[in-house]
Amino acid sequence: MLLHGALGSRKGFESWKPELGDSYNVHALDFEGHGEHPSSTAELSIERLTLQLLAYIEEQHIESTDIFGYSMGGYVALHLASIAPQKVRKVMTLGTKFAWSQETAAEEQKKLDPEKIEAKVPHYARYLQDLHPAQDWKALVLRTAAMMKSLGAAPLLSPSLFHGLPHEVCIGLGDGDTMVSREESEEAARAIPQGTFMLLANTPHPLEKVNQHLVITILRDFMLI
Repeated sequence: MLLHGALGSRKGFESWKPELGDSYNVHALDFEGHGEHPSSTAELSIERLTLQLLAYIEEQHIESTDIFGYSMGGYVALHLASIAPQKVRKVMTLGTKFAWSQETAAEEQKKLDPEKIEAKVPHYARYLQDLHPAQDWKALVLRTAAMMKSLGAAPLLSPSLFHGLPHEVCIGLGDGDTMVSREESEEAARAIPQGTFMLLANTPHPLEKVNQHLVITILRDFMLI
């Protein structure tokens, strides 16, 4: 199961499938309000996205699955592991932020102003418009900012929750990631009984800029153990 990050879509994994398809039955979905999945009037939240993922797993009659979650997708994957542990075998995250507070949420929210994005980074605005044809990309940006504010006020994942996870989990971080710190990633890995930390060389935060072959190689080695 491949899970995209905030403002992403399953399209980001299209080129991954050929490399993984010989070993896995690969699934990737658009989270609500992303890609081709219609939006709703409900508040965007990790809890809601987790329930969407759980419903998908059950609809596909998947007994238990390995999950790779990028950024927000990793947060959703670990939240799923906490509420439905029987549905998850192993989890690998990449660039997932764990140290949410009102201060860190406020910093991320500053980057999520659709009017400023359109004015200052028009090529990114066009990219978001093309990536999310089923909804207004500006509304998605604002809903994402609100979700981050909620996470800052009440984070869902914590060391005490991690202590109870029975799964093998690899917490991956790129050495060029400017959104997520090594300290918070290592702390999460230490809190999980079967957690490990993996630092990826020459790897920034954006999924489209990572060395896909490197990540897939690490993912395959971890999942096949």
